[in-house]
Amino acid sequence: MSICAPLRPCLFVAVALALPGMACGGFSPIVLSSSSYNHDVVVENSAPAPVIPGAYTTASMDSGVGNTNYSWYEQGYNTGSPTT
Repeated sequence: MSICAPLRPCLFVAVALALPGMACGGFSPIVLSSSSYNHDVVVENSAPAPVIPGAYTTASMDSGVGNTNYSWYEQGYNTGSPTT
């Protein structure tokens, strides 16, 4: 048994703790404004009925611009279920 054998676990831990700090990527957040969004996925509670039947939104969370499946709406839009 060599003298270095007891140091191996310590060396392993030191390397494991040092690597995450060396592998960092840069992060530059971008500023969002109302013009940053180009699709409407939430129906506002004050929105009027759409001109084209079923065209409440321009995109959906389920299929993106395919605009199918489920939509989100603000509380109060669905007068039949006002707490949703």
